[in-house]
Amino acid sequence: MTAHAQYWIGEAYLNKKDYQQAIEAYERMIAAYPKSDKVAAALAKAGVAYAEMGNTAKARGLLKRVVDDFPQSAAAALAKRRLADLK
Repeated sequence: MTAHAQYWIGEAYLNKKDYQQAIEAYERMIAAYPKSDKVAAALAKAGVAYAEMGNTAKARGLLKRVVDDFPQSAAAALAKRRLADLK
């Protein structure tokens, strides 16, 4: 399986509001493909899923990591918006 395929599995779960499965899919993608161009997006979306589940501490940590590690990415813009919503 490719990084992109694993990422889109996470997206499918996120769209179904199956946040735990989405997080697991994103985490599998990050672990298997740590150099992928989808890592920033997967981290951000996992953060969104944690926020939706009410785990704001975990959400904040992941979203902050995206902003810090991938500041120029589109995922960083999403992460900044979601971080603002968590305050």
